[in-house]
Amino acid sequence: MLLKYRPEDRAAKKERLLKRAQAEAEGKTVEVKKPIVVKYGLNHVTYLIEQANFNDKFDEIRRKWGGGIMGSKSQAKSKAKEKLLAKEAAQRLT
Repeated sequence: MLLKYRPEDRAAKKERLLKRAQAEAEGKTVEVKKPIVVKYGLNHVTYLIEQANFNDKFDEIRRKWGGGIMGSKSQAKSKAKEKLLAKEAAQRLT
């Protein structure tokens, strides 16, 4: 069932890379495609599951900073800046 998804052996890999190198030497554009294989082994499968869980929960894990609310000092500075701009605009109109 999974025979076509098993990892390639050394000979097959060497042959694939040789063909690719020859095509590049001839000046042809080579489309590089990573072979599709089934991953196996306890550590490998564990890593894949953890990675999938992280990707699924990324929005939950991401930190939420402040929500656009400035601190008191920043609010005071921006309010003073707005007053100054309003004063300048009033002077321009008169």
